[in-house]
Amino acid sequence: MHIKLALDIGDVYEYEKPDSAIWWYSSVIDTVFSETKIKQTPCRFFYYATALRYLSNVLEHIGNYPKAIAYYEISLKISEIIK
Repeated sequence: MHIKLALDIGDVYEYEKPDSAIWWYSSVIDTVFSETKIKQTPCRFFYYATALRYLSNVLEHIGNYPKAIAYYEISLKISEIIK
């Protein structure tokens, strides 16, 4: 599935059906990555960082603050690596 499409679908569900938004955002996130891998494919990881940030927004909205903060931190780390 195209990453941008999954993010767009997640956006549609973000406030009306947060569980669906979480599923769509989570579907594009690569859970195994390293700094080397990020530097090799920065465009892909830009979308991963975006998905993590969007996922964090939904989690914050539904009150899951610890998980939201964790995903924000991962998104920030990826963003710092790809600049």
